[in-house]
Amino acid sequence: MKRLIRRAQGFTLIELMIVVAIIGILAAIAIPQVVAYRMRAFNTAAESDVRNLKSAEELLMTDGQVYGSSEIGILPGTGGAHGKGVELFGPKSGGTLAVSGVVLSGMDQKGEPHAVGFGISNGVYLRADTMVNDASFNIYARHAQGNRAFASEAETTAVLVCENDTWVARAGIMASTVAVQVAVQDLYGQPCGGHGNWSTWLIL
Repeated sequence: MKRLIRRAQGFTLIELMIVVAIIGILAAIAIPQVVAYRMRAFNTAAESDVRNLKSAEELLMTDGQVYGSSEIGILPGTGGAHGKGVELFGPKSGGTLAVSGVVLSGMDQKGEPHAVGFGISNGVYLRADTMVNDASFNIYARHAQGNRAFASEAETTAVLVCENDTWVARAGIMASTVAVQVAVQDLYGQPCGGHGNWSTWLIL
């Protein structure tokens, strides 16, 4: 009976210290993993948008024999900016024949506009530029909370990446892009504003 009453008085200091130590160890392991997981999720959203935008560019080429730059409008668009596209921030839905939204727009050889609508994920900055008389393109995306920018171009199926931890929570694509409407538009190996081994555009 005395033993039962004594145990009902509570935990000893050593028991409490052990519990606190265990919680501290678990937190030390879990918190960095959660932060890394969130960063991967942000970066994956931007990478996914680049891949989707690349597919939209190829669809536009199949339909109108022209690549397009990014803009806001309705189909069939204005014919594009013929160079640097409009930098857009998601979430945004794609433009349709009746509703204004995000479109890739280009002008074919007959001077007729062609466009295709596409969406942008929440928190993602995105831009599509046309190159060499709209016969090529470069596209870029970065999540506002991400530390990586992603890009691709018409000449390759690869997605390129550039990383800089100082970009987190800053507005815009942030990464350095190449000049538009020039004969040489390859991104691979070009400076991108990243740090260390990530200072140039690298294949993902």
